[in-house]
Amino acid sequence: MNRTLAGGAPGTSRREPRIAWAGLIPLFAVYLIWGSTYLAIRLTVREGAGFSPFTMGAMRTAAGGGLLLLGAACAHSRLRLTKEELFVLAASGIFLWTGGNGLVIWAEQRTASGYAALFVGLTPIWVAVIEAFLDRRLPSWLLAGSLLTGFAGLGVLSLPLLAAGTKADFFSILA
Repeated sequence: MNRTLAGGAPGTSRREPRIAWAGLIPLFAVYLIWGSTYLAIRLTVREGAGFSPFTMGAMRTAAGGGLLLLGAACAHSRLRLTKEELFVLAASGIFLWTGGNGLVIWAEQRTASGYAALFVGLTPIWVAVIEAFLDRRLPSWLLAGSLLTGFAGLGVLSLPLLAAGTKADFFSILA
């Protein structure tokens, strides 16, 4: 559908961008699932809940990996890995799932889930800083503004926790 844009020259028109509503469904799923992850972790690893942090993390990863393999099999994708793919997956599994996610799960035994979300929310900022250092150029204003806006949003969501002065274990924060 063509429409003349406000302020445009008479007789000129451009297509308005259309929202692909079907594309928003996975985005909302990510918001819901990923957004509730830190609370779910906190509830399952707190004292008396019955799960050790790494057992719970392994169960989540196995369930997610199983669903992805099932989806790939249903789509008739290639499931046999090359040696290079196996190496990359093993390295990323060790660093990301054991080091990154595993330490977050361990830390949430001793600290509030809001702190975990807030600190993990710093990751994109650290990536931009490291990339700027490696590329020897500053990030664009759009990227910097987007990162700061996103982190400010996390700060607003964590404000009640921060205002309450909830205690956090030093080693949990470090992890």
